[in-house]
Amino acid sequence: MITRPIEQGREFAALVRSRLSEGRVLVPDTGVDDVFSFLPVLEIEPIFFNLPDSGLFSGLIFSSANGVRVFADRCKEEGEKGFNDLPVFTVGAFTAHTARAAGFADIRHVAEDARGLCAFFFEHRENFNSTSRLLSVRGADVHADFEDILCPDLCDVSSLVAYTASAVSFHSHDVLELLSGQPIACVTFFSKRTALIFIENMRTFPALLNLKKVDALCISRGVLEAVRPSWEGHVYCASSPNQDGMVDLVVQYIREKNMYEAERIK
Repeated sequence: MITRPIEQGREFAALVRSRLSEGRVLVPDTGVDDVFSFLPVLEIEPIFFNLPDSGLFSGLIFSSANGVRVFADRCKEEGEKGFNDLPVFTVGAFTAHTARAAGFADIRHVAEDARGLCAFFFEHRENFNSTSRLLSVRGADVHADFEDILCPDLCDVSSLVAYTASAVSFHSHDVLELLSGQPIACVTFFSKRTALIFIENMRTFPALLNLKKVDALCISRGVLEAVRPSWEGHVYCASSPNQDGMVDLVVQYIREKNMYEAERIK
């Protein structure tokens, strides 16, 4: 079960399916929905914003693919191409891939997580100064705000809030229909907020309670610790706290469930 917003969830499922199909087909190729169930917990909603002057900035920070998409769409609406030539710093390889596909050609650095990107800026502080101005495109709710972390001595960072992630209202009919299909082997959690909302919905929809007995695949140790107290099944953690790490975890989980006994997180 994938709990991401539906568009991102289907993209993630396609990435997993592609990886599983390398060398041999380990999952049916009759469609993503044969293998993956989708129960979005959050919905991405773009926020209207005025585009700043691209000439004022010396680089862009993207912490998610969602931010890339919304920002790129806004640039397209305004016919603004000046940002496309700026150096881009991203969290996660998939964010970098999305940025490149959207026309941002100069991907300068790709970090595994926000902490890694901050470390990059500090390690290369000689390339930045208080007159260096970066535009950080982000969602309304973020774990790390680069404007607060990097300012003011290292460089000047301006945050642009491009979207919000709102909790999806579950409906009994949809939940029951989803659970009436093939048995769920595991539930994926991509953020602490997603996990807590999902667990709260278990209290509202008793039909979801049985999912506590299946395995939980978590993007980070922090998410794992949020899930563990309410979970009865085994809990697993990605090796890196980003989409690439989750792809690796899900691929490994599926392969090992088919072929080996998976190593559990103690």
